[in-house]
Amino acid sequence: MFSISSLLLEVTRRCNMSCEHCLRGDAQRLDMSREVIDRSFKGVGYISTLALTGGEPSLAVPVIEAITDTIRRKRMDVGSFWVCTNGKTKPATARRFALALLDLYSVMTDHDEDLTRLVVSGDAWHEAVEIPSVYTGLAFYREKEGRHGPKNEEYVIISGRAAENGIGGREPDDDKPFEVEGDDLDHLQVDMIYVAANGNVLSDCNHSYKFIDTKARGNVLRGSLQSIVAKDAKVACPA
Repeated sequence: MFSISSLLLEVTRRCNMSCEHCLRGDAQRLDMSREVIDRSFKGVGYISTLALTGGEPSLAVPVIEAITDTIRRKRMDVGSFWVCTNGKTKPATARRFALALLDLYSVMTDHDEDLTRLVVSGDAWHEAVEIPSVYTGLAFYREKEGRHGPKNEEYVIISGRAAENGIGGREPDDDKPFEVEGDDLDHLQVDMIYVAANGNVLSDCNHSYKFIDTKARGNVLRGSLQSIVAKDAKVACPA
């Protein structure tokens, strides 16, 4: 069985903020398509944690709904999910986002509230926002510790707009291989897989859009996740 500990889906590259420390770089008008979603789940037997990232996930409610629909339709075993939002959305959008996450929660197989989490960005690099009450009413909402404390460059990754602005204390890993267990394609366990909105695949999430689009290990529209990981990890593929 091909299983993934953490599958990160870049649901959108749109964003309603332009943070000086953003590791992604400038926002793009691109959402993950249903085809990329289907290809990202194809052949996967188990996902421990599904992370929805971006961009700003709350701007991509239809994508989240399509992900939920795919998991439900394929009867997939997905344990929990994790999502972080900047909280800077209009009330109507926040409500739709919360409802989409509730529906996603309903298809998770592990309802441990310590595993499934919605958090709102709360560091000093983001402007302060009033957290929508519709978020705080969710059982899986978690208050982020140290909200809006002093700016600390130690944890900022030197990538994207942060690199352009000379901000950061952490270098991205430019050549991180997939961490796998197992020696054949049908019994492969992968620690982390990042699938971008356009289908590009990496083994790590801490990179700019430019890096993702020039250094991807493959693309789910041109090959399965299993084959991309197997080739990178030098795991034998069946003939």
